[in-house]
Amino acid sequence: MFDFWIDYPTIEQRLKTVCSIIEEHVTVRNKEIQDVLIDFTYSGGKMLRPALFFLFADLGDPHYKKTDQLTKIAASLEILHMATLIHDDIIDDSPLRRSQVTVQAKYGKDIAVYTGDLLFTQFRSTRVIFCSPNFLSF
Repeated sequence: MFDFWIDYPTIEQRLKTVCSIIEEHVTVRNKEIQDVLIDFTYSGGKMLRPALFFLFADLGDPHYKKTDQLTKIAASLEILHMATLIHDDIIDDSPLRRSQVTVQAKYGKDIAVYTGDLLFTQFRSTRVIFCSPNFLSF
């Protein structure tokens, strides 16, 4: 999963932190859905969205960089992306995504829908928790 970023150790480390944040904040008591969440979080995606977010954030004024805050925002972006992937595979009835078995093919449509919906909800709540009102003010 992180091999794609091996030549960029700073980004690679930040992405590992993003995965840890996702695993920490996206939890549910239902063991089957929790297993899906952990499995999907580490399923081998390149994590382009959070990586690009970090790269563009590094272009900004260093005075305004809040690394912990940026990492949390990157995690919320990845949570949103995960939700859209799961729902897209349900709509398309896709058994595979990039040679990997999709959540709906592996766990069934009901679990896939619940997992995708949970991730959408988690995106909204993590965005509220992670993004203080003054974060983007200059």
